Amino acid sequence: MKSATGICKYCHQLVALQITDGEDPTEEELNAYASQECNCKEGEIQRRRDFAIERVRKQIENYTANVKEAAAGEALIHLIPMIVEQQITKVTMKVGDAITYKISLDKDLNPIVERTETITDMVAG
Repeated sequence: MKSATGICKYCHQLVALQITDGEDPTEEELNAYASQECNCKEGEIQRRRDFAIERVRKQIENYTANVKEAAAGEALIHLIPMIVEQQITKVTMKVGDAITYKISLDKDLNPIVERTETITDMVAG
């Protein structure tokens, strides 16, 4: 490991970093790492957003593991950051006749995903 420094893009503090031997990150990459590691309020908020986005992304990947829903899953994953940043308030997507996905924010502004599948049984008499 070797030492390096980067500048947090949120608070502009100098942040000490440990870089794996053999890696040679650019100044831009060092600053990105510093922003991820900084203890400032904005850095903490961004880490929580990133964690929430990753959690929902994994949930969607699990839901859409079958081929029929894969394209819908990819589209929903691309929309998550816009929902977290509140550029979009809610997404509802229907896949075929029976499956519906909804992504929105809860009262604490955490993203949530819901999958509903309607199963219709018909009995001929």
